[in-house]
Amino acid sequence: MNISNKKLRDLQRLIHLMAAPMLILQIYSPLGDIPAFTTMVRFVAIPFVVLTGLVMWQMPLITKLLKGRSVVQKN
Repeated sequence: MNISNKKLRDLQRLIHLMAAPMLILQIYSPLGDIPAFTTMVRFVAIPFVVLTGLVMWQMPLITKLLKGRSVVQKN
């Protein structure tokens, strides 16, 4: 699957920005008292926010490592 860098960044930002409000709701609203919502935030929203944040931050390094790996596999 070939996806442009701009579309990839936009998708990462969208996921990041959609999951982050769940954390705010967890902390500042009465929804934090609902066990199902708390579980969803802990096991879905937080990992997505962390993962997309790390990928956006380290994308040049990830790209460099993946390109180096693909060159080795082709030979």
